Amino acid sequence: MWNRFWNWSMASRIPKEPTLFVLGATGTGKSSLAVDLAKRFNGEIINSDAMQMYAGLPIITNKITYEEEQGIPHHLLGNVQLDEEPWRIGVFQREAKNIMRQIRARGRVPIVVGGTHYYIQSLLFRDSIIGEREADDSDHKLGQESIDEFPILNGPSERILEKLKEVDPLMAERWHPNDTRKIMRSLKIFLETGERASDLYARQQEYRDKNCQDSSKIDFFGENISPESTLLFWIYAEPEVLKKRLDDRVIKMVETGLLDEVKSIDQYLEKQLSNGIKIDITRGIWASIGWKEFESYRLALKTGTDVENALNFSIQKTQIATRQYAKRQLRWIRLKLRPALAWDHGWSRRFYLLNGTNISKFKEDVTDIAIKITADFLANKELPLPQEISSTAKIVLSTDDKKPNVWFRQTCDTCLITSMNEIEWDSHLRSRRHRALVKKRLKKMERRGSRDLDLSNPSTSDVP
Repeated sequence: MWNRFWNWSMASRIPKEPTLFVLGATGTGKSSLAVDLAKRFNGEIINSDAMQMYAGLPIITNKITYEEEQGIPHHLLGNVQLDEEPWRIGVFQREAKNIMRQIRARGRVPIVVGGTHYYIQSLLFRDSIIGEREADDSDHKLGQESIDEFPILNGPSERILEKLKEVDPLMAERWHPNDTRKIMRSLKIFLETGERASDLYARQQEYRDKNCQDSSKIDFFGENISPESTLLFWIYAEPEVLKKRLDDRVIKMVETGLLDEVKSIDQYLEKQLSNGIKIDITRGIWASIGWKEFESYRLALKTGTDVENALNFSIQKTQIATRQYAKRQLRWIRLKLRPALAWDHGWSRRFYLLNGTNISKFKEDVTDIAIKITADFLANKELPLPQEISSTAKIVLSTDDKKPNVWFRQTCDTCLITSMNEIEWDSHLRSRRHRALVKKRLKKMERRGSRDLDLSNPSTSDVP
């Protein structure tokens, strides 16, 4: 069966310094595949999940267990303390690159695995450094040093937006007026560098346009991460199947000690506070899924009232948060990573979707296929087109997931809502609230006998 798929070869030589990446939503089996690949191809694993870098809390962070590691060296697991912030992209890049060099020096293959996809993307593309400022999952606050140096950053949001309009009107137009964090970031770039963020983005685009046809010209941080030496495996699962799997996993987490970890975090927090140490519980491990969702349960334990209902409510909140996180991970792959890979066909031809929907067929549908592709890749044999390894891959990878137009801005005159990208705008036009208000507006105008409805207004004429 495989022979009819193996009809294309990109590389003309054996990869000099091969690197494997395993990505996908939480609960799809990334760690399992990474271990199988490492066992088969003499690899070592580098974690790229921000929460799994925290020490302890194996259940909340869903760390791979010692038994599941099967003797394979794992790096960047449990190396960040609870009171520390998540690693910024620059820190991850530096540490991951150093470890990759060490792994290669031992004659082994680096395998990067995790669900913090902007970490992975930062290793692949040089211009991801600018993208750090927009990482969806890293809501970093401005440092006190920046605020001390530029007091305007600590001023009213209206004043910050006014200043950004003055120095960089393009970026001011790009962000939603209520997105204070991104407005502050854009102004901070100008204040620190003397350059407008919009100019930096323009140069970034120019760089891509010049180099996307020849990946050999791209500087991949000196780590020889290029299409010719790289494979990316995306473990995909159908949303409805994954939803149930994640819900069941939360129940299992509770049964295997999640509540004990919640209690240990509370005790740690109380100890730090009693020692006069302030903890920002909106950041880092404190903002991870599995602790904050159990606030009702923790309060119920203290008061001794309605504990069972509070526990069930907290479990449901954790399930919802986990499903939402999986959606964000998939959104990053679809709207950020895939468009970035599409700039160079060499990259898109190294991006393989593995169908992990049926967990009982994981070995057949995921592991065996990944091992076959990797073995042929390392032996410089012909590789399949990513769309041809399964019917699911053909459907999903053939879908044109366009990244929202970053310079898009549209205001609905009916609902008085501003959308900052095409996907958000389309979603609004299809929303129940918008349709109801448009219908109400039309009826009102009919009652008044109005004959001059402006059908060119997209907020009324584009109702699906």
